Amino acid sequence: MAMVTELDISHNQLTKLPASIGGMLLLAKLDVSHNALIDLPDEIKSLSNLQVPYLSFFGYLSDFVF
Repeated sequence: MAMVTELDISHNQLTKLPASIGGMLLLAKLDVSHNALIDLPDEIKSLSNLQVPYLSFFGYLSDFVF
């Protein structure tokens, strides 16, 4: 994937994220707030540089541990 370090996909009514997000290894800031996400892909755990995840205002997010 590209050398993306910040990704803001907030306010888009998303219900899921693609597993390929795990390939964004340089991602340090991810804003997925104000969406309708009900789960996050396990691949998101491979984002070792992720320092600022914005995860508020989900529809219903099951227990998820980074």
